Amino acid sequence: MRIFAISDIHVDFKANWEYLERIVSNGLIHGEYIEDAVIVAGDISHLTRHVSWALHQLGTVFKYVFFCVGNHELWITAEEKAKKMNSLDKYEEMMKVATKAGAIVSRKEIL
Repeated sequence: MRIFAISDIHVDFKANWEYLERIVSNGLIHGEYIEDAVIVAGDISHLTRHVSWALHQLGTVFKYVFFCVGNHELWITAEEKAKKMNSLDKYEEMMKVATKAGAIVSRKEIL
């Protein structure tokens, strides 16, 4: 098993979204990461739907996807602000989104 680490992928930007798509596509075609783990060390996006998409995509090619939030995941959108959300609320929401997408968000023994 190999362990990879990535951060600051900012899929809000089209070029970064497409780059992640290419990594996933390559992994699916070649089965290159099927026994590996990836640590996603934050800053995927401030939008929960983008975080969900990215983690789900990575989960299709990596055996384990570990995730911790970065500062961008805690940014509050105008819609969230209107709902009176704060960064702690956003943190809890991101943890639920990540878990639902199949990411590991707490300590886990894998070896």
